[in-house]
Amino acid sequence: MGRKSGVIRSVLHGEGRVVLFLLLCVLLAEGGMRIIERRLSKDVDHIRSLPDVARQMREHTGEKILFIGNSLTRCSIVPEIICEHRRKSGVTDPAVFLFYPDATNAVNWDYGIRRWFLNAGAVPDQVFIGTGPLHLADRAPGDATRLGAFYVSSDQIQRIMREDLHDWEQRCEFVLARLSILFASRQKVKPRVFGPLIPAYFDMEQWANLQRNPNARDAAPATDTFRHLDALLQRLRQSNISAHVFTIPQPKPYDLAPEAKRTIEKNGAHLHHLANIPGISKAHFKDGYHLDAEGAAIFSRALAESP
Repeated sequence: MGRKSGVIRSVLHGEGRVVLFLLLCVLLAEGGMRIIERRLSKDVDHIRSLPDVARQMREHTGEKILFIGNSLTRCSIVPEIICEHRRKSGVTDPAVFLFYPDATNAVNWDYGIRRWFLNAGAVPDQVFIGTGPLHLADRAPGDATRLGAFYVSSDQIQRIMREDLHDWEQRCEFVLARLSILFASRQKVKPRVFGPLIPAYFDMEQWANLQRNPNARDAAPATDTFRHLDALLQRLRQSNISAHVFTIPQPKPYDLAPEAKRTIEKNGAHLHHLANIPGISKAHFKDGYHLDAEGAAIFSRALAESP
C-alpha cells in the first residue's frame, strides 16, 4: 500500500510539473504576443492606435470631424480634400480623425465609438458614417473575439451579453478574448504558422468550417434589423454631435434598405446618398470593391460638396 501511494504521489508530482511548465509556456507566449501584436496586421495596428487618435482629438481646438467605417471608408476618403473644403467654407482649423477597422459594421461602430472616443472624452463636432449596401444592418453580432478584444468597453458588457451574444460559446469566446491577446490573435497567427508547414492548409480549414455548418454557404440572410445603427445615432444626438451617413460607390448600383433610411431620418441624421455619382466608373475599383486613389479624390470632393 505504501509503495502504491508513493507511485501515485510521484505521478501526481510529475503531472504537476508538466502543468506548471505548460502554464509558464502560455504566460510567456501571452507576453510575447502583447509585444508583437501590432505587427500582426495594419488593421490591429490601427485599432491599437485609437487611444492616440482620441488624445489628438481632445487636444485639437478647431473643428473635429470623425469618419467611421471599414475598408470602404479607408479607401474612399482623402482627409486633405475634406479639410480644404471646410476651410473654404469658413471653418477655422478643421481636422479629420479616422476609425475604420477592416470588416466591421454598425455593431462594431456602435460599441467602438463609445469605447475609444466618447468614454475617453474625445467628442467630435461631426461624425460621418460610411457604408456599402449591407453595413448598417444587424446582420450578425460580429466576431465575438474581435468584439471582446477591441470594441466593447467595460460598461457595455452587460448590454452585449443581453442583446448580441446569445449562446455560451460566443460568451466564452468574448470573455477569453478580453483576457488574452494570444487567444484573440489566434486567427491571425494560425495561417502564419500552419500555412507554410501543412500542404493545402487553407483548403482543409475551409472544408472543416463547412462540415461544422454545412448550410452556411447557401443560408438565406435573416430579415435585417437596425438596432445598433439606431443606438449609435441616438448616442450621437444625445451628445449634440452632428451625424451624417454616406453611401460609398460600388461597381453595381445599390440603395439602402427603407428601414435603414427611416432609422437615419428618425434620429435627425443627414443621409448623403453618393453610391452613384458622376465621374466614378468601374475602372476606379482597383480590386473590384475598393476605390483607387483617383476615385477616392472624386468621391471626397462629392461628399465635401454634398448638401
